[in-house]
Amino acid sequence: MQLANALKNSVVLSIVHISTMGIALLEIPILARALGAQQYGILLYIQAITAIAATFVEFGFNISSARDIAQNSSNNNEVQNIISRTNSAKTTLCFLAALPLLVLIAPQSNHINDFIFLYSASLMLLLGIGFSPFWYFLGKEKIGAPSIIELIIKTTSLLLIFIFINTPSDMAIALWIYAACSLSNTAIQFAIINKSFNALSFSTFNAALKILKRDRAVFLYRAPSSISSSISTSLLGLLSTPANVALFSPSEKILKAVHGLSTPIFQVFLTPVTQAVNKNRKKSISIGTKMVAISFLASTLGALFFYTFSNSIIETILGTGYPSAPAILEIAVWALPFKVATAAICILIAIPHRKEKISAQSIFVLLACLVVISPIFIGLYGAKGMAYSLVLSELIQFLFTVYLIYKKVMK
Repeated sequence: MQLANALKNSVVLSIVHISTMGIALLEIPILARALGAQQYGILLYIQAITAIAATFVEFGFNISSARDIAQNSSNNNEVQNIISRTNSAKTTLCFLAALPLLVLIAPQSNHINDFIFLYSASLMLLLGIGFSPFWYFLGKEKIGAPSIIELIIKTTSLLLIFIFINTPSDMAIALWIYAACSLSNTAIQFAIINKSFNALSFSTFNAALKILKRDRAVFLYRAPSSISSSISTSLLGLLSTPANVALFSPSEKILKAVHGLSTPIFQVFLTPVTQAVNKNRKKSISIGTKMVAISFLASTLGALFFYTFSNSIIETILGTGYPSAPAILEIAVWALPFKVATAAICILIAIPHRKEKISAQSIFVLLACLVVISPIFIGLYGAKGMAYSLVLSELIQFLFTVYLIYKKVMK
């Protein structure tokens, strides 16, 4: 029964994930053409830094609190305590995250009224993403309803953007649409929980600090992966112009989409590879290595496709107002083989051999490379510099991961 629930939940999450990526890709031409490069770049930058702030607020509770709920599912008093502790911890982290957001958003506004409007929307978006109690549904193994609700709300967000975003002056409205939809999704999840528990209960500040101290290892494991999805846009926004962010965005979203589609495929093979470890360790390594090679070859062919048709792809997505974007895509797509192959190594070799730390170490290396390399290349080449930095960082991450696998698994 538990295996059936796990399989069902995996299918639901995969469908929602793929649908969400599709919606994100559909938003690009609407926003890019309506807002123009400058305002679209500001929107992307604010979304990216807010997503990073939300990673700190979430703090890995989707693992730790979900685990606590699963272990105490039949103990209503303890479940209520878990809800209270998690809410208090997230509230504490939200206050800490609000100040950096203020500092980072302020330069994007020319007038105090614009700043207040953007900062308020960013805080609402932070609450919507960071305070999501999805961990409760993961622990209870009841993710069907909240997942469907999330998909409906994201579809509604796309429809609202299509209707109301028409000119560059609508950028702040677009941010508020994202914030309102995200906050609505979280509010509905809390309302569902509130049928059985006091969803908005809070514990003491000391209890919040205790759970933060307990779960810091989970945060250090989870945060790099979450931050890596937004770090490129954030760095480019900090070090360059909003227009460059807009030029780089399609390349980044294409890489995310292809990487996101490949991950469920690797997860399908995770179970048989893991089972093979117990029977024949060398055979499991052989299977994993072959899958990595196939993924590298397939993603290289994908990169070649995007490189060949870059002009047509960018013109379809962005229109004619972004002449430099095809050249950026032609550079960035060569990060794809390294990105996909690294994911394959982590899922199909490291995890089956109980070397999960390799994944965390690998992502730390990627983040460190981007932080060190991108300021140099962005200063020299602008948005193209971010693409060069991404390719080089993904290559270094791939080589580092291969080295760790050879040292800790194959020797």
